[in-house]
Amino acid sequence: MANVTRTRQSLSQVRASGAAKTAQRHTTANEQISSAQGLDGKKVNGQRLAGPQLLSYPIDNADTQQGHYVIFQIHAISNGKFTKITDSSGFKKRSFALRGKSKSVATQIALYMPAEVSVQYKSNYEDIEIGATAEKLAGRLADFNSSKEFWGAAAAIGGGAVDAAKGMAKRSVSTAVSGAANIVGGQGLKEAIMLTEGKVVTKKMEMLFTGVARRKFSFTFAFIPKSFQEAQQIEQIVQAFKLAMLPRYAESFGAVVGAVIGAGDSTGAGGEGRTMSIPTTMDIKYFFNSENGAPKENEYINKISTCYLTDLDVKYGGDRYTAYAPRDGDKGAPPQNTTIAMSFEEVEIITQEAAAQGY
Repeated sequence: MANVTRTRQSLSQVRASGAAKTAQRHTTANEQISSAQGLDGKKVNGQRLAGPQLLSYPIDNADTQQGHYVIFQIHAISNGKFTKITDSSGFKKRSFALRGKSKSVATQIALYMPAEVSVQYKSNYEDIEIGATAEKLAGRLADFNSSKEFWGAAAAIGGGAVDAAKGMAKRSVSTAVSGAANIVGGQGLKEAIMLTEGKVVTKKMEMLFTGVARRKFSFTFAFIPKSFQEAQQIEQIVQAFKLAMLPRYAESFGAVVGAVIGAGDSTGAGGEGRTMSIPTTMDIKYFFNSENGAPKENEYINKISTCYLTDLDVKYGGDRYTAYAPRDGDKGAPPQNTTIAMSFEEVEIITQEAAAQGY
């Protein structure tokens, strides 16, 4: 019996040692990513400042055979002076949510690569009716734009306007006659005439571009921890995402700003208990292990611009609920199966300039 006990103890020690080694290896990989992007803290007076909090699942996901993973960088936002855009690319920081602000990475989370990732680009269009008068004037304006003789083109526009006025007068008379005919002949006379003639007058419809839809991204991760320590790490990951997507109560705007935006009472003050901070943003990046083992961003997959986390669903348990045995001094029994589903929406609009940069 003593031999069996010693064997179990040795197995536990080996497993604990293996878990510690894989945790150390992944921490090193996560630190490499942080260091490569200048996030590992800066030196001030010879002292290195603390870098971002590093979390991961699996703890050894940088050492798996797949070698691909997703990095979520949760920001700490600092408000600054609202400035004009100086970026010649015409992409970054065009949104009010980002302009004049600086961001740093507060938490970096490395998760395993899902089996599939997707991206959708969508341009919005709507049907708009083009009247006959507008169509004729548009043609005249096109002649004006292409004409070298300004006054000749202007005269053409004037003639077009006169023609349009005559046409409008004629249509007014026609409308009056049509209305009278409908009164005399009853409702549906116009439609009856069209059916008799075997033809109809349709609206002139054209497609009009109205803008670009913001891209949305969804991720689902299933966490099945292999150890109590990994279960604790999962709990920290879920907590980090929750805090990133939720606001907090903030101080009111004050009398001056409150009066401008209509917050608070008649004096502009107040708003206590109703003023909230805007949740923070985050960046999402795809990484893989290069041939020399160093992590590298995968530029074959589309880049994702700065996002807000809009939806977070958390489920505990699977076919049946199981948990690790609680430990003395710990806050409870961590579940052995946790699933999260997240939806993100980009702050910036993706245009040709952004697509040319890999977005």
